[in-house]
Amino acid sequence: MVFRARSAGRLPGSADPPVALRKWASAAKLSRRELTATLEAALSLLIARWQVGRIAPTRWPQHIRFAPEAQRAGRADAEHDIRLIRRAVARAARNLPLELLCLPQALAAQRMLVRRGIVSDLRIGVERPDEASAGDAPRAFHAWLVAHDRFVTGDCDEASYCQLVAPEKP
Repeated sequence: MVFRARSAGRLPGSADPPVALRKWASAAKLSRRELTATLEAALSLLIARWQVGRIAPTRWPQHIRFAPEAQRAGRADAEHDIRLIRRAVARAARNLPLELLCLPQALAAQRMLVRRGIVSDLRIGVERPDEASAGDAPRAFHAWLVAHDRFVTGDCDEASYCQLVAPEKP
């Protein structure tokens, strides 16, 4: 058997590598900090998904922990970590074989921010009815996380949502 180096992409007649290999190849290109954050995000997403699946939505306000008071002081140099966590959670959510909607993503990102001592506000809301739609049309729920006046997860137009859970005031 003769091995040939790939010069321009792939050898003629060869198939594309499986998706899993492409994902490993792209993960290998990440810096150690990015890879560690992505693995932390994947674990946090799995924990958050499990929590959301076990708690009835009517009990979320009692069981979902918002930023603890000890963490309310915040950090001045948090912008870099916020961007890192935003990318890591998005990357992990995209690559895990589960449907990870907005609430597990917001909870996972908040867990990561709390570990770093960064203040964040988890917001949960329901879509406001618009003038054109019927009053009894179903409306979407959405969760998003804001830290230092920046969206970490769940980018949205906040004005189009009626917040069910408002941010805690220090």
